[in-house]
Amino acid sequence: MQADAGRPILSMKVDGGASENRLLMQLQSDILQIELVKSVAGESTSLGAESLAGLTLGIWQDRADLSSLWQEAERFIPLADEAALHQSHSLWHKAIERAQHWEIPNTVE
Repeated sequence: MQADAGRPILSMKVDGGASENRLLMQLQSDILQIELVKSVAGESTSLGAESLAGLTLGIWQDRADLSSLWQEAERFIPLADEAALHQSHSLWHKAIERAQHWEIPNTVE
């Protein structure tokens, strides 16, 4: 992601159903080695459509007005160190390799 962005990514805002899973969010933060910041609003898709409509109707003057409405619910900071991440990543690849080479015995005679 950082290569695509062309700059370091220090944090990422998260929302949606998966963001309700605290373990998943912590794992994501550890793997990505960035802060994840969860919004009070659980789903931002409908909020985005609502915001655009509000801008069009003049309810909000500009994007700064909308930004002031955003509220943080929770923050996840990376807890795993790089050595632990590297070991977990290596074990993950070993598990994938083993799962790919299972043989199912032929029980039909």
